Amino acid sequence: MRRWGAIFDPASDEAVKAPGGVSPRDQVYRRAGHASWAYQHLIVSWGGVVEHIYNKPKGPNRTPTCGNSFHDPSLLVTYDPSTSEWGHISTSGDVPAPTVSAVSVPAHDLLYVFGGMIQTEEDAGGEYINLIYSSSNNLCALDIENRRWKKLQPAGDLSTNLIKCLTLRFITFDL
Repeated sequence: MRRWGAIFDPASDEAVKAPGGVSPRDQVYRRAGHASWAYQHLIVSWGGVVEHIYNKPKGPNRTPTCGNSFHDPSLLVTYDPSTSEWGHISTSGDVPAPTVSAVSVPAHDLLYVFGGMIQTEEDAGGEYINLIYSSSNNLCALDIENRRWKKLQPAGDLSTNLIKCLTLRFITFDL
C-alpha cells in the first residue's frame, strides 16, 4: 500500500483514502507544486502535494497537526475541456519518487522532469518507516504515448551544462 495514493476497496467498489494518503477527490481538486501541460486535447497534471489544513490541538499540551501528502507519482490527472471531465492515466517504468516543485518541459511525445523536492522512505525498524525529504537533481522523461517513465543519465558536468542552458535562455529572452 502506498502512503501517497488511494486504494481500491472491492467491498464498496470504489477508491478510498489510503492511511496518510490522498483521497480520490483531492487527487483532482487539491494540488500544489505540480507540473501541468497541454497534450493533444487534454490538460495533464503530474506530481505535487495536497496541502492539509492546520488542525488546532484539542486540549492543553497537545501538538498541532498539519503537513502535506504527496500525490502518487505513477498517476497523471487529465482534464478534457471539450467534455469538462476529469480522468486518470496510470504510468509505469522508472517512476520518479513523489515530487513537488519540479521543472517540467514537454517536447513532442515526451515530458522531461528535473529536480524538485522528493519524498523517499527509509526503514526505521519493525513496522515503522521514516519519510525523508530532500532536493533532487534527477532528470526523468515520460513517454506519454507509451505511459512509461525513464530515468536519464546525462553526460557532462552538471554545473557547466546548467550555466550554458541559463546563458542560452537569457540570450533568447534578450532577442
